[in-house]
Amino acid sequence: LNDNEWCVTAELNVNFLYPAFLGETIFGYGRLIKKGATLAFVEGGVENKEKREIAKASGIWVMKSRTNNLINKKKIKTKALS
Repeated sequence: LNDNEWCVTAELNVNFLYPAFLGETIFGYGRLIKKGATLAFVEGGVENKEKREIAKASGIWVMKSRTNNLINKKKIKTKALS
């Protein structure tokens, strides 16, 4: 995300494939699949030292601009006062 952006989760799917055990070292990874003007498609997962995939996930995030959000709030306040 850029400094003036924030996001909210629209969809998140997680598949738990194998257990992770107490004391086991695990590694997480993520990858951006596609980023459009308002949506980002991502996938990721968790694996152990032996590269066994413990969990995998995919999701869609809605991206919003902080600047536009502030402008919209000011417009609402202006309308409410007039």
